[in-house]
Amino acid sequence: ALKAGLQPVVVFNKVDRPTSRIGEVENEMFDLFVNLDAPDELLEYPVIYASARDGWASLDPSEPTTDMSVLLDTIIEHVPVPNVGTKTDPFRMVVTMLAHDNWLGRLVNGRVQSGCVEVGSKIHAIDLDGNILEAGKVTKVLQWRGLAQEEVTMASAGNIVSIAGLSAAS
Repeated sequence: ALKAGLQPVVVFNKVDRPTSRIGEVENEMFDLFVNLDAPDELLEYPVIYASARDGWASLDPSEPTTDMSVLLDTIIEHVPVPNVGTKTDPFRMVVTMLAHDNWLGRLVNGRVQSGCVEVGSKIHAIDLDGNILEAGKVTKVLQWRGLAQEEVTMASAGNIVSIAGLSAAS
């Protein structure tokens, strides 16, 4: 993140414990960023204090809140939105996990980077050099909605999906 020039968001967890060393750890974190040659503008990073066990986050360790909204608001404020392609771009998906379903066979899971895919689409798996490893036809598209998957006819850029139709892709 530092090499990419992204602003870090630092979260100190377990600050509610009597053995927490908040000041000491803050200094160690700053020293770490300096040792990593972080640019000066990135050394003014937001700091969140939290107790994940108790479910709170705050900008001040002596003032616990009742929820994690401070953490989420800070992420929204400081973390840039991902660069997602459009639906008209060619379909690209980075596969991050493989799964198997007794009815569907191999599932490739990942986030659609650009374009869209629908049941019946011709797709192929490629290696890092762009060589085609396998060609296939999409037989099912399953999209994550919270913790559950549901069958959809189409997925587009930004969606996290599982796709059936490739049998050997790895």
